[in-house]
Amino acid sequence: MPNGVQKENLPTKICVSCNRPFTWRKKWERCWEEVTTCSKSCNRQRRSQNANVLSRTKVEAAEQKEFIDTEEENSLSKKLAESTNGINEADISEEVLKLLQLDLECTISVDSDSEDETKKHNTRNDKQQLHKNSEQFDEKALRKQRRKEVKTERRRKREGNADENVGRKLCTVCSKQSDSLVRCMIDESRDWNMVCGRCWKDVSGGVVDGDIAHPYYRYGGLWKNRTVK
Repeated sequence: MPNGVQKENLPTKICVSCNRPFTWRKKWERCWEEVTTCSKSCNRQRRSQNANVLSRTKVEAAEQKEFIDTEEENSLSKKLAESTNGINEADISEEVLKLLQLDLECTISVDSDSEDETKKHNTRNDKQQLHKNSEQFDEKALRKQRRKEVKTERRRKREGNADENVGRKLCTVCSKQSDSLVRCMIDESRDWNMVCGRCWKDVSGGVVDGDIAHPYYRYGGLWKNRTVK
């Protein structure tokens, strides 16, 4: 209810659909100025009426347009009849035949050109598709071959018949492959290196935690080749 207004003095409006008065309601507190109907049924009726009016307007516009097009066609036919008045019908028919023949020739040439272009395009697409299929086949074959190699290598490891260099790593100092390496720091760069047992004595002095002669040495763990049995 509006502030300071009694129930008997509430604002009223006339419904645009049923033409009956209705009073202010709480649900219309924020949109009272936009309310035009008293109920949902009246609102649906108003929308249906507007839709009918709009459809009738569209039909009338279409009929008017059709009438105008018909009038234009009639006027053009009258002008054409007046312009061809006095010309022999045989000459007109010959001219028409010539025009039709030219039109047919142009259509045939355009169709043939379009067919040739379509054939070229299809041939190019076929070649691209074949090339793509061959590349996909090669990639699949390579992936299959790699999977087979990995499975074969695993089987050999389980059976103990794998190559002696399988799973080995290179020593940072002597670049030889080894089954056990020490992870450690050996110089000013403070980078971790993998060192074999022989080289470890030279970089650490033979002491696990290093000595005074090797100030940059730091132990970081031991690595072993698990594939070795």
